[in-house]
Amino acid sequence: TLNGGESVGLNGIINAGESVVLSFETDNGLDNSVFFNVYSFNPDRYIPRSFNGDDAIVLYQGHASGSGEDALIQDQYGMIGVDGTGESWEYKDGFSYRLSNTPNYGGFEEENWLIGGRGSLEDLDGEALGDRMRDLTNPGSFTDILGLLISEVVDGTLTEGQPKWVELTNTGEISLDLSEWSIGFFNNGSSTLTG
Repeated sequence: TLNGGESVGLNGIINAGESVVLSFETDNGLDNSVFFNVYSFNPDRYIPRSFNGDDAIVLYQGHASGSGEDALIQDQYGMIGVDGTGESWEYKDGFSYRLSNTPNYGGFEEENWLIGGRGSLEDLDGEALGDRMRDLTNPGSFTDILGLLISEVVDGTLTEGQPKWVELTNTGEISLDLSEWSIGFFNNGSSTLTG
């Protein structure tokens, strides 16, 4: 778990050119989740943890705790130590995805992302629509660049703010053992990993 300020360890193998979709909701069994109801397939892993569209998401090589300085930052979305509310990278009730042919230097470069912005997954009346989510987001479809990276983040607007998910893509030329990687969250402007 993430309680106590730690990153979430990953597992399994991700082959070159493949993506892994992590859905942050309770695992209710095959074909029985908000993610499945929207996208008609199951995510690769459920993680019973939540985040909001103003939180920074960090992909680590290794296991991180506290400020995250005990592991190598491989990629991140958002700024650590900054509450994303009102920031140009905010994705509350929205989405963002990495643009093709953009490098991954272990930091956040806003120009490398298409940022749908706050409320971009809501209709004009503020009600969430699964069809809109399917039209604007596409888990499992990212290709380009080299290495393991965060390729898409979504803070959904359906039941209890679901689905919330992060897509990781291995754009390298070799398979990677995900047990050597973890993902962490810095909630509401915190400069330490939060649970």
